[in-house]
Amino acid sequence: METTANGHMLPAEPSSHYSVLTNPEIGPFVARCTGCQARYPGPWVIQQGAPMPFDWAR
Repeated sequence: METTANGHMLPAEPSSHYSVLTNPEIGPFVARCTGCQARYPGPWVIQQGAPMPFDWAR
């Protein structure tokens, strides 16, 4: 799975819970299947160690 943040693709993974950023009620991100781009329906998180999605942080 993947998500887009500030124009950068980030790896995402299924989880037993949402994070603050991935909670659909308050967060801005949506996870999609890397292959077919279908929206992931369950809880998910951005993979630990993923690069920060801000150009200034790279």
